Amino acid sequence: MATAFKDEFIDGLLDQRRAGRGRAAGAMLLRVLAAKGFTVPDEVRQRVQSCKDLAQLEEWGERAVTAKSLDEVFAA
Repeated sequence: MATAFKDEFIDGLLDQRRAGRGRAAGAMLLRVLAAKGFTVPDEVRQRVQSCKDLAQLEEWGERAVTAKSLDEVFAA
């Protein structure tokens, strides 16, 4: 049986690392959209910057590569 080690400090560092990855993914998504010539409305920028789901940010990023509109990126 394995022993699980729980440490609030380490857990906090891991949370910060995950948050940093999310911020980086969101920033890259916004850069890709700008590079494609999209005007990103404030509500979309806020949606991206407040998203904490790395998988969702990556999905939007993949869509952004081929999207011809913001709706194609952010449609459900």
